[in-house]
Amino acid sequence: MSTRTNYPLLPPPERGTGGAFLLAALMHLLLLALLVYGLHWQSSTPAGVEAELWSELPELTPTPPQPAAVPQQPTPAATPQPQIGKAEIALEQTKRRQQQLEAQQKLAKQEQLKKQQQLAEKQRQERLAQEKKQQEQLRLKQQLAQQKIEQQKKLKQQTAQAKEQAERQHQARLAALKNLAAKNTVNQGTAVASKGNGAGGQGSPGYANKVRQRVKPNIIFEASHVAGNPRTVVSVQCAPDGAILSVSLSQSSGNAAWDEAVLRAVQKSDPMPRDTDGKVPRHFIMTFQPKD
Repeated sequence: MSTRTNYPLLPPPERGTGGAFLLAALMHLLLLALLVYGLHWQSSTPAGVEAELWSELPELTPTPPQPAAVPQQPTPAATPQPQIGKAEIALEQTKRRQQQLEAQQKLAKQEQLKKQQQLAEKQRQERLAQEKKQQEQLRLKQQLAQQKIEQQKKLKQQTAQAKEQAERQHQARLAALKNLAAKNTVNQGTAVASKGNGAGGQGSPGYANKVRQRVKPNIIFEASHVAGNPRTVVSVQCAPDGAILSVSLSQSSGNAAWDEAVLRAVQKSDPMPRDTDGKVPRHFIMTFQPKD
């Protein structure tokens, strides 16, 4: 009858285990013997040795014992810096160059903007100065024009006043001379000149030529336009000082243009020249021909 137990089954014992333990013990004993022998050899005192020195050597100064070297403290190892790759360095340099370039561009833009603002301000100042100058010139022109208008107006007024006054004086003088001439008419004689050399009144024989020399330069007429040599006779009344009181056509030449030219010339010759006695005949008749 077999007996059963509740213990688990054990593996069978290995072979050669005892020999291994024995070999290990022998090795430990051998190692212990070697250690003991080494300690004993180091602690043994060596035998003394005597020697004689025959050569004379200088007395040697004993060397003082060197102090024991102080063990140096180990230098702490530097913390290794993280190595940056070439690509990262190049990227950083490129980034810096880009930043510098942007900064330079920004500064250049600011300088350009400043110059543009200065130029615009300068142009504005020049434009204002030009406008001011033009306004000043316009104001001066207006002032000059106004002054000119006022001067012309004043001159016209003065001319009109002088003309009116001269006309009044002339009319008064004519009236006085006519009155004087009317009183002396009975004492005055008349005559008709022959061949254009006549003299009238109480003038001397050469007085007619003197009057002709005064009147002829004032005749404006082209004699070549007249056929023949027609004769125009004019009657002239003068004051004692030679002022012409009246001029009238006594005989027409048949050419109205020539007659008008003679009458205008006589009126333009006012006053008439004095005679040899210093007086002017009151009335005389003159004959004029274009081709004389």
